[in-house]
Amino acid sequence: MQAFSYEVYDKDGLFDSFVRTVADIFCKQFESYQLSMGNSCSYGAIRNSAFENAEDMGAHIAELITNRVHHDFSLLKRGRAAILEGFRESEALYGDYLPSISYRTLEAALGRVDGYVTHNVHS
Repeated sequence: MQAFSYEVYDKDGLFDSFVRTVADIFCKQFESYQLSMGNSCSYGAIRNSAFENAEDMGAHIAELITNRVHHDFSLLKRGRAAILEGFRESEALYGDYLPSISYRTLEAALGRVDGYVTHNVHS
């Protein structure tokens, strides 16, 4: 089995894929919020309560990183940057506005990644 490294992660497009995955999660939160407010969405998404729990979605996003990095601080930094980039992409898509749940989800995801660093990389 090939050792995981950022070069492989980046070369295979997995970093960009992760950014798109994160952006998609925040976009789905926006759509779910719009549907809950009685507004239609451009994608015609079905309301999904999975995207309405900031803590769970934040944990899911963080685990996408922490399950791959194997205590590599540089990869954690890149993963954290990817979360922020994905958030900014989804924010830009909706005119720099996302519902408050998306900001809470971002905070939860970054908090878990930062907590992982504190408890696993620097110990």
